[in-house]
Amino acid sequence: ASMGGPRGVTCITSDDSVAFSSDDDKIRVLNGSLGMQMSVLAGSSQSHADGALTTAKFNNPNGLAFWNDARTGTGYVYVADQNNNKIRSINLKERTVDTIGGVLSTSSGRVDGAFIRSKFYAPADLVVYTGNDVRYPSIYITDQFNHVIREIRIEAMTMKVFHVAGTGSAAHQDGAFQNSRFNKPYGIDVDTKGVLYVTDADNTVRSLDIASKRVKTVAGRIGLSGQIDGNLPVALLNNPYFVAVDSTRDPPMLVVSETDNLRSVELYEKGIVRMAGIGSGAARRDGRGTNARFNMPFGVAFSHSGSERKLYVIDRSNKAVRMIKQDEDNSQSGVSVLGGPTPSPQTATPTLTPRPTSSPSQRFKRMVHDTTEVYTMATNVLGSIAKPTAMVANTISKWLYFTGADCSLSKINMLNNTVVKLPVKPGCGNVDGAFSNAQFGVIKNLVLDLTDPRGEVLYMVDYAYNKIREVEVNTNVVDTVAGSGSSGHTDGDFLQSRFNSPGGVCVQTKGRKAGFPILFITDQLNHRIRALHRDQLGMEVKTIAGTGARSIADGSAATSKFNNPIGIDIDEGASSGPVLYIADSGNHRIRALNLQSQIVTTVAGAGSAASVDGSALSARFHTPHSVLVNKRYQPPQLYVLQSIQKVRLVDLSDNSVHTYAGSGTSGTIDGAGTGARFRSLWEMAYNVYTNRLYVADYNAHSIRYIADTGPTPSPTVCPTTRGPTFAPTKVGAVLNFHPDFHPCIHHSTDNSGRGQGTCPVYARRPE
Repeated sequence: ASMGGPRGVTCITSDDSVAFSSDDDKIRVLNGSLGMQMSVLAGSSQSHADGALTTAKFNNPNGLAFWNDARTGTGYVYVADQNNNKIRSINLKERTVDTIGGVLSTSSGRVDGAFIRSKFYAPADLVVYTGNDVRYPSIYITDQFNHVIREIRIEAMTMKVFHVAGTGSAAHQDGAFQNSRFNKPYGIDVDTKGVLYVTDADNTVRSLDIASKRVKTVAGRIGLSGQIDGNLPVALLNNPYFVAVDSTRDPPMLVVSETDNLRSVELYEKGIVRMAGIGSGAARRDGRGTNARFNMPFGVAFSHSGSERKLYVIDRSNKAVRMIKQDEDNSQSGVSVLGGPTPSPQTATPTLTPRPTSSPSQRFKRMVHDTTEVYTMATNVLGSIAKPTAMVANTISKWLYFTGADCSLSKINMLNNTVVKLPVKPGCGNVDGAFSNAQFGVIKNLVLDLTDPRGEVLYMVDYAYNKIREVEVNTNVVDTVAGSGSSGHTDGDFLQSRFNSPGGVCVQTKGRKAGFPILFITDQLNHRIRALHRDQLGMEVKTIAGTGARSIADGSAATSKFNNPIGIDIDEGASSGPVLYIADSGNHRIRALNLQSQIVTTVAGAGSAASVDGSALSARFHTPHSVLVNKRYQPPQLYVLQSIQKVRLVDLSDNSVHTYAGSGTSGTIDGAGTGARFRSLWEMAYNVYTNRLYVADYNAHSIRYIADTGPTPSPTVCPTTRGPTFAPTKVGAVLNFHPDFHPCIHHSTDNSGRGQGTCPVYARRPE
């Protein structure tokens, strides 16, 4: 049926109908009792007029909300009449339209008090909450250009407008209602406990607890735009519009509409997942999950009819109302069209050719679910652990370096768990120089180069400032080695280069030029893999894989495609040449780039978001965001972190995937393997000598480690031609090295003919 571009949507629960607003200044309804037949409910032309439904007038009506007065059996549809700066009420029983906010004038302003004298400024959306008294509802409103949240309180004989939250200045500040600040708040919904959820123009979702009168940010990062799934501290939103709350879950699930896709904010799992659509390539196609296509999804609303849950979605530029049915396990049974023109055919989703499976080797096989134990090393009991974001282990010394959400840099003693905070200037910033003045943003990934002639050098992904930074540990100096600081995609000189939310970094120490390594970087929102080459003449950034299209394609590095690649690590000991392993989060796959052949392949993951073990190409990952190569083996084992709180293991000797640790349920429980619980896995580090995997459990404020309690595997055999070696002494569960010797790393061809491996050699400490 012909209609203007639809905008807001609400469910009329009394008869399973759906009402929505549209650009032609009308309110339409899909009548549930008539097989979702569409008709005009109210509105005749663009202006302002109350009265009968057929003669009433609106001016750019936007958000809608429904309330049923159980005492009288009267249903009301409330309308945010945006360009009239008014709140309107449609009485479904009397079939009339009234103005209940901003009555006297269509001019904008901000006036509280009696509804007749109140003023609004482009109200965007609204929601009804009755609390403990179902007789008298409150209507909460996002007063967009006043940058505040307002309330119309309907009581026995009167209606009044109250200020709820926001100072009125456009900014972002959490805290008490009276001190909080918003930036053009737009969508709003409420859960059954009286917590409001609001989308903000700074790419965040905010919660407003009516009882405690506190505001906090629950999703997105202030000032950062992107379509990155994963843990809440990592994930980014891109211009969120409306929000819908599924209160059948506790904590609730939020669905947020944004450019060309829907995102699911899982407050229980503390992560963001793409629910439907792909976020690029506007189109229209029905189907399941990310196979569906939208062209600017806008209004969203849940309907709970009996045991069936439906999500109604306004597909604005396609001029359609779409419906997503939810299965009992919260998966989607598909997207379908209820109202709007018939879509044109779309091309089929490409399929991947499975990689041939190699025969299993005879080396040690882990029983990963039976032989791992999770332990907590350090927590925030003494205030020493901020939410940890990135980490790396120094295999020569006893120290594990890690960064915090407060932009700090610390180290923890892996023998006695003592935490030492390094003297970087407190706070977040973008300043190079000595520790006393240096500041960086929230660090997403760390790598340590132990072969640099300058000593220990840390490389950090400063994704907030789109930079790669280095820390010379011996001199306590921070410097920028790549990135101008502005987002974009530019190769060339290191200070002129540009990244768009870089995600991970790894270092290739072989083949270094003039003593400098090669760094490989995942450039998330550019969907590319970049390299930083460095010699005595300078530093240069090059794109080595990915066309920039947000998609999936194996083959030549030049024509390959990625979707929000984040984690990256390197295996320099592969017989076929150095191989990069990449956590391709948006494609839910682990990819490999052979630096010698320049070929990209998929090594694990079927491409759909889930957590299923099995053969590598049949197994499923849920938004993998970190990958780490266990270099004890050839072929290597890969550890993978994903948005569901599990550590996965990819065994490339037989191309299989296992759950290494974690039940998938959020919590902070140590214990055996899959019985353990994590709250928000961010990053990890591995110590080859202790055979421990260390993890940053962000929301638990904890550094934790996973110890393998099974039989000790035999690592790649090292030749003895480089001189005498000294074995460490084993004390309890940790390795203590002889005081006159320290371990170092060298690479050589081992005696098994499996190519090059990483082997520990214990050499005399330098004088």
